Amino acid sequence: DRRGWRNAFIECFSADAAEGATVVMVGAGGAGRAVSCALMDLGTASLIIHDQDAKRADALRRDLAGHFGSERVRISQALARDVATAEGVVNATQTGMRGFPGNPIPTLSMNDKQWVADVIYTPIDTEFVKAAAAKGCRTMSGDGMCVHQAVEAFRQFTGVMPDVARLHQTFARALREREAALAKSA
Repeated sequence: DRRGWRNAFIECFSADAAEGATVVMVGAGGAGRAVSCALMDLGTASLIIHDQDAKRADALRRDLAGHFGSERVRISQALARDVATAEGVVNATQTGMRGFPGNPIPTLSMNDKQWVADVIYTPIDTEFVKAAAAKGCRTMSGDGMCVHQAVEAFRQFTGVMPDVARLHQTFARALREREAALAKSA
């Protein structure tokens, strides 16, 4: 997950987008842990974590502080304010996924100088991604993370680097077919 998200981020925005940035991440579960480590790898200067479960958020903060330094990570005290002043915003929750509607990010605080990323790819255009795009933000959906997770797994199991462009095409085709089937059954 860590390498998959990091490589998707680099492909979408470039590593420079995270270098020295302040980033707000909502969600401190498994995906949040992977994304937060990837952001630290990319040189994020300040990671601000928010989660509905304060104990889980603090546990992630402590783990990251132990590996990357306490000055680089903190818990959000005012999510809307933190989002307004960040260079990047990440949704690492299940909110927005099919079956879990909504948007966990206060999008009124976002602006067109920010990049935003979502780990969700079902659907590709979550309410968060659509709201961010409407604000003029650069956006990244979860499809790249999914593809790059597959790339990394294939490479580790076989020792062969797969064709990333081909995997993106295959993913996009499968997504179109799935969405068409869902539309027919609705």
